[in-house]
Amino acid sequence: MRYDEDVKYLSVRLEIERASGEQESIGSGILWTPSKSNEYTYIFTAAHVVNDYLDEDVKFGVRYYDVSGVSSYERLEKENIEVHMKYIKRNDNFERDINDIAVIRCKKINCKKISYNFLNPINVKKESKLIFNGFPKKLSDLEFEINCNEYMCHFDSVINESETFKYKLDIENALDVSMKNDDLLGVSGSGVFLKNGSSISLIGIHTHGVGEDVTMNMAIGMSIKLILDICFSRGWEYPIISVGNINNYEDYISDLSINNKKLLDDINYISRDIIDVENKIIVNIENILIDERQYILLDEPGSGKSCVIESLCYKITKSTFNKIPIILKLQGYGLYFKDIREGILKILSQYNELFKIDEVDNLIRKGLLYKFQ
Repeated sequence: MRYDEDVKYLSVRLEIERASGEQESIGSGILWTPSKSNEYTYIFTAAHVVNDYLDEDVKFGVRYYDVSGVSSYERLEKENIEVHMKYIKRNDNFERDINDIAVIRCKKINCKKISYNFLNPINVKKESKLIFNGFPKKLSDLEFEINCNEYMCHFDSVINESETFKYKLDIENALDVSMKNDDLLGVSGSGVFLKNGSSISLIGIHTHGVGEDVTMNMAIGMSIKLILDICFSRGWEYPIISVGNINNYEDYISDLSINNKKLLDDINYISRDIIDVENKIIVNIENILIDERQYILLDEPGSGKSCVIESLCYKITKSTFNKIPIILKLQGYGLYFKDIREGILKILSQYNELFKIDEVDNLIRKGLLYKFQ
C-alpha cells in the first residue's frame, strides 16, 4: 500500500448529531490503534473541533474507512473526549488557539491495521514533504469518499518547540484564492505526516491557515508532543515519539550538550556497571535480581533489545522476588518526563488503585527505589 493510501485510510471525519436528529460534520481526525491494545482505538484531532460542542446536547460520532475500505460509523462517548488541559481559545489576547489539540478514546474499531511512527517536529528538515487528508465542509454533503481530500505541503519551521510548527501548502492544492480559509473549514484536526521513503511519521495535527486567506499558503500545526500530556493525565495508552536518529548508546551520549547535565548524571548512575549480557540476561534472571547491579544491553537496531527487556520484566512479575519492573524509554527523556523520578511516577499514576504515589515518591527521593533497578 502506498503512503498516500495509508494516510487516507487513517483519516476520519468527526460528526455530531443534534437533538433534532440533524447530523453535521465538525472536523477531521487521525486514527491510532496501539499495537498491543485489544480494547481501544484513539483519535487525535484539534481541540477547537470538539470543544464548543462538549456542553451542548449533541451526540458525537466518527466516520471512517473500515477494514474493507468502506465508509463506517461509530458512536463516541463525551466522557472519552479530552481537550488539552492548557487549551486556550482564540480571543482578544491570542490571535490563534493555544495548545489546540484533543484526544478521543473509543472501543477498538474495525479499521485497517496501518502502523506509522511518531516524530518530534524539531527533527524535520525545512522543505521536507508533508501530507494530510481532511474532510472540507464544502463537500460534507457528498459521499464520504468524495469528501476525503488530500493536501500536499512542505515543512517550513518550528514556531514553538513545545507546541507549534508551520508548513506551506503546495499550489497544486488549488484552494479558492478568494476564500482559502473557507476551503479549509472542516480540515482542522487532520494528521500531518512526514513522507520518508515508503514509511510515514505523524508529526502533528493541522489546525488552521495563517491570516484571513491562508497568507502565502502557510498553515499551522500542533506538535504531536501535546498528545502525551492528555494521555498521561487520563492514564491512557500513549505513543512513543522519536527524538531523532540514534545509532547507538555511545553516539547518543557524545551528542548530548552541556544543557543535559541532569540526563548525563542519571545515565552515569544507571550505567556505572556496563556488562555484555547477550541472551544470558533471560537465563540468569535470579543473579541479576540478587546482585542489584546496573546493566545496559547494547546491540544493533532491530536486534530485539526491547523484546529481551520485556521478557525479563515478564519473568520478574512471575518470580518470587517481590519486585515491580518499570520500563522507561530513554527516547522519552525531555519529551514527557524530565527525570527518572517523574517518569516512574507518571507510569505508576496510571494504576492509582495499586500504588500510593506519595509513598512511592518518598521512596524515590530517599534513594530507596534505585537499588532495585
